[in-house]
Amino acid sequence: MEHPRDDTARRRLRRGTGEVLASERHRERERTLAAAHRQRHTPRYRSVVLHWMGRWLRRPRPVEPAPVPPVEPGQVAISFGGHATVLIRYASLTVACDPVLGRWVKGIKREVAPGLAVEDLSEVDLILISHSHADHLHRPTLARLPRSATVVVPPRTAHRISHMGFARVVELEVGQSIQHRGVDVTTAAVRHGDRALSYVLRGDGPSVYFCGDSGYFSGFADIGRTLAPDIALLPISGYAPRSFRDQHMSPLDALYALEDLRARVMIPIHHSAFALSYERIEEPRRWLAELVRERNLEDFVVELAPGESRLFVPPRRRRRDLNGGVDAVERATTAGQGPHTAADHVGGLAEAMPAVASGMAQRELPNGHAAARIEDSGLHATGTPAWVSASTRRKRRARSQWALPEGTPPPAPAWVAALHEVEPVAVGLDPLAGLNPALGEVEIDDGEFSLEDCTMNADADAGERDRAGNDELLIDVVVDEVAAAL
Repeated sequence: MEHPRDDTARRRLRRGTGEVLASERHRERERTLAAAHRQRHTPRYRSVVLHWMGRWLRRPRPVEPAPVPPVEPGQVAISFGGHATVLIRYASLTVACDPVLGRWVKGIKREVAPGLAVEDLSEVDLILISHSHADHLHRPTLARLPRSATVVVPPRTAHRISHMGFARVVELEVGQSIQHRGVDVTTAAVRHGDRALSYVLRGDGPSVYFCGDSGYFSGFADIGRTLAPDIALLPISGYAPRSFRDQHMSPLDALYALEDLRARVMIPIHHSAFALSYERIEEPRRWLAELVRERNLEDFVVELAPGESRLFVPPRRRRRDLNGGVDAVERATTAGQGPHTAADHVGGLAEAMPAVASGMAQRELPNGHAAARIEDSGLHATGTPAWVSASTRRKRRARSQWALPEGTPPPAPAWVAALHEVEPVAVGLDPLAGLNPALGEVEIDDGEFSLEDCTMNADADAGERDRAGNDELLIDVVVDEVAAAL
């Protein structure tokens, strides 16, 4: 019998080897990104100072903000206020991220009017500040927000707003968390100085990752392995000249970060409001639209105009025919009744979701994270993402240690055989949560093999597991099964 201490040492060795491989993979991706940015011509201002002076006598371009939508349990609403200002709303909590509603920041005039008004922030319960730069910590805006709110700031920043009379001002270090009205807020690292944070919010609805400013770095992959948020709010400007990329991301950097985060959807932020670098003010949006169009990533990138809001719900429950065809989607049935169709539920859902029934845009999250689509899109020319590559190599090394005759494949896990008997479902998702009555129909998958679906099937068969500790093992098994099939 193997001694537990030997097993622990082996696990530490594998973990350490995996971290080395992931680090090598990240350095390779950074070199690829650097080469891509050297080859791209970025339209820029000859003098950003002259551009600022030319804007001083002009009014910001007006916007037409839409009403902030009501939120039901199981949903999350994202409202974009321009620059890095975002309003995140769960049914139990309203969160303002880096609120900046003023027209000026350190002598730089705003080019597009704010998409949110002070009235839209009147019910804010929690304020998240990513760092202390004036375009993120804007004290004139904070002075107009409710004093009953709790403010979370990075280390050594509380003294800048402690005199403003908020109910609580909390300083958090990287990796710490706070719970407020049923929503867990966990801090994560960024590459933007030593007094900057990003946040992961997990409540009754899809989880959200907010990053006010950061350069592309390996920490995104760490967040993906441990937290894997559903929606990623990522900055896309401030990258010209190229030295600025040390602390800011371009649209291409943001897509790489989206892949590392294992998120389902990306919403670009930190663009089009203030000219803080040399690329032209509309260039980040143009470049991102070009990347999305060329690589067919429309399902995974949602651009919001200032003042625009979007409701997000978890992906609906789907069924695949494991024999290669497309099977019908079956809904929960009662005794003596057949399967329900989408039309059977439109009325009930319209009553339960008044925002949808009234025409408010609602978006169902993709059934799987964006990394698989990005991998197939040709975004990077060197194969699979770091978390798949490192996991596959560890599995191959582990297989060489199994005491099996040469040429004998390892026994298949129990859940693989169970796939042919149990209907694959997404774990923990309400089968009707993502149904949009405006569609009038239910989408059915095309029956293609999906890495994410098999991973979720494994979780369903194994029950409630720790996500961070088991995802890599499940991906290992799936990748090996695919390789054997090919």
